[in-house]
Amino acid sequence: MQLIRAAMAIRRRWAAPLLLIALALGAAIDCGGGSSNPQTGMCTTGADRCACFGNATCNVGLVCRSDRCVADPNYDGGAAGTTGSGGQTVDGGAGSGGSSGAGGSSTCTGAERCACYPNGTCNAGLTCLSNRCVDTTGTGGGAGTGAGGAAGTGGSAGTSGTTGTGGTTGRGGTTGTGGTAGTGGSAGRGGATGTGGTAGTGGTAGGFAGRGGTTGTGGTGGRPPTGTVVAFKPPTANSSPTGIVAAPDGNLYFNESATNRIGRITTAGVITETPAFSTSTVSALAITNGPDGNLWFTEYDGNRIGRFTLAGVVTEFPTLQTFRGGPFDITAGPDGNLWFTEQLGNRVARITPAGVVTELPTFPVNPYPTAPWGITTGPDGNIWSTQTAENKIVRMTTAGTITGEFTVPTANGGPSWITRGPDGNLWFVEAQEDKIARITPTGTITEFPLSVGHVNTRWPGQIVFGPDGNIWFGEMNAQKIGRMTTQGVVTDFPLLTTEQGAPNFLAVGADGNIWGTDSSFSQILRITP
Repeated sequence: MQLIRAAMAIRRRWAAPLLLIALALGAAIDCGGGSSNPQTGMCTTGADRCACFGNATCNVGLVCRSDRCVADPNYDGGAAGTTGSGGQTVDGGAGSGGSSGAGGSSTCTGAERCACYPNGTCNAGLTCLSNRCVDTTGTGGGAGTGAGGAAGTGGSAGTSGTTGTGGTTGRGGTTGTGGTAGTGGSAGRGGATGTGGTAGTGGTAGGFAGRGGTTGTGGTGGRPPTGTVVAFKPPTANSSPTGIVAAPDGNLYFNESATNRIGRITTAGVITETPAFSTSTVSALAITNGPDGNLWFTEYDGNRIGRFTLAGVVTEFPTLQTFRGGPFDITAGPDGNLWFTEQLGNRVARITPAGVVTELPTFPVNPYPTAPWGITTGPDGNIWSTQTAENKIVRMTTAGTITGEFTVPTANGGPSWITRGPDGNLWFVEAQEDKIARITPTGTITEFPLSVGHVNTRWPGQIVFGPDGNIWFGEMNAQKIGRMTTQGVVTDFPLLTTEQGAPNFLAVGADGNIWGTDSSFSQILRITP
């Protein structure tokens, strides 16, 4: 915090009609090309016609469609979560989907009616259902698969979510006599099965040696109110976290400026750290995603640029040519390089993913160094930076040519942080005057005051656009979280305890929350937008 303040001084049925054919008992039946039994009047082949069943009513689990008994797609039978009833095998024929039944009597060849058996009793292994002997032991429709419940948050030994009720299994279709396979029943609908809490992550190979995660909680809870702040402490005390960025692996990474470490925090709040990568104080500040999939950060006191792989390997590139250049903010450029400001060196520089540094000429001294602070890539493909001491916004090509210097309307505005907005403009902070401003790619500036009648009551830090489309920032002097619409409407959210400080560095996590670093109390803050 002291370092940042010091630098500021210079920031988603069928439709066919049903047709039932009524036949007089004993009359000839149209068996659809099959044969009928003169004693029973029933079909012996092609026996899937509705008239072949008792009272022209299909068996349980079937429905009459165009004079055929087929599986009822709306029938959900079977016990919850277990294997459903088998495809019903007609006694006498080799049924498909179930066990072969015992042969029917000589006067009831192929007939499955219960009356065709001695004393009306079905053979062993068969059951009389709706006056039909059927095999109920075969394997039926597939068991319904429950949709997974919401994953619990947390780390090791997570508590599982509520187990959902398994889907009921549809009964198999009736197997036609003579080997004609019946239509399988529809699978039942599955209940939701809760997922256990996520296990805590241990040390990552190549650099992380953190503690395990906290106990996971089953199921997803309600969303906290907007502006809710939750704090997480890194394992190392007094680490003074600074820059923070959301990485491609879904986690957030942050610098620990006082301990020369890189920290990682999951969206569940589990923190791990690398070992210290330097024995001298380097004061790592800003951090960003590089075009090579690595993270790049500035070392203000180390006068170097660092590269960090997601496996935890840190590489520091040689000291800049400018003595005490004070590399401050850093951003990925449209040219595949990283661009950064040298606050004390009064210039902008770039570094290739291979580590080759090019320092551009210094800005004019008029009469003091310009104190370059924030830097970002604009919607126009240019590099934009702020000059705190000169009260200007600078536009530069990737070749290093300055194509515009735009003076901030408010004298002594002290522009610091700058970012690209979703509206095609750039937005920057005037910390000294408690303002946030917008600049178009052509240089038109519009200022939005955060305070009325007083300045320095808020002192806004780094700004980010939340998933709600608003600008979020920490208020360093007011110890609050601020939100401003792109029309300039400001809302404050107080910190919950006195053991929380306003974050000066912010990032938007993969979970849609705002994450920031609180250097005053050495903790990471999660803010619900």
